[in-house]
Amino acid sequence: MTALTFTLKQPLNHALDCSRLTSTVLEGKTLAQIKDLTLAANQKVSDFFELAGSDVFNIVFINTNQHLNNIGQNMRKGTITIKGDCGAFLGCLLYTSPSPRDNIANLVCRLLLENSGGGGG
Repeated sequence: MTALTFTLKQPLNHALDCSRLTSTVLEGKTLAQIKDLTLAANQKVSDFFELAGSDVFNIVFINTNQHLNNIGQNMRKGTITIKGDCGAFLGCLLYTSPSPRDNIANLVCRLLLENSGGGGG
């Protein structure tokens, strides 16, 4: 399986909430279903991003800028790699080990910033 890759089609000049683009939300969805997810004001993922790959636990954002907000919000497992910049509220739920109250064995999330990277919030 190859990483699920979101390549920004063109630079944004307005904020875009990317909180729906996590393994928590995308698990079990086909590439076509992911492309059809609504992100903002009746605009779909495919309006903003070219998509490739299928591994929702290994997500890559390419050509990103400071207007992509909430990347990794509430993500419970997997890896997100950002090749570019990012906007406000970059993050996820981070666990160093499973909590006794959780029945999920792997609750680790990693966010990797490559090149600049910002987090404007």
